[in-house]
Amino acid sequence: MDAHPSAFSLLLVDDDPADVLLAQMALDELNAPVKVEVSHDGVRALARLKNGPTPDLVLMDMNMPALTGLGVLLKLGHTLRGTRVVLWSSGWKAQDEPAVMAAGAEAYLRKPTHYSDLLALLKSLTQGTR
Repeated sequence: MDAHPSAFSLLLVDDDPADVLLAQMALDELNAPVKVEVSHDGVRALARLKNGPTPDLVLMDMNMPALTGLGVLLKLGHTLRGTRVVLWSSGWKAQDEPAVMAAGAEAYLRKPTHYSDLLALLKSLTQGTR
């Protein structure tokens, strides 16, 4: 995806290639001024967040092998202050929400099952995020 001059940065962390592709397609369709970087697992995301420039928004899958989205947040502590972090999961469980929020996430969401819902979610997350 081409970066727009006024683009904000989104780190998309998800081990499911289909979910990554759908999110990228939705952002393209929205023509959102977003520079998207993808990390396919929690271990790489942790390294990226520790060593790279801080993105404006992190959208991270909760359930990934090796290191979960919650695990990434717990290892980072609250070093991402000022960065919006949203965890999402197709296996969303209400009992996970308190730990996710305490670890510093802005929200813990169920992954949309319909493309139109994904479009709406990404539109709401990317509008005015700069």
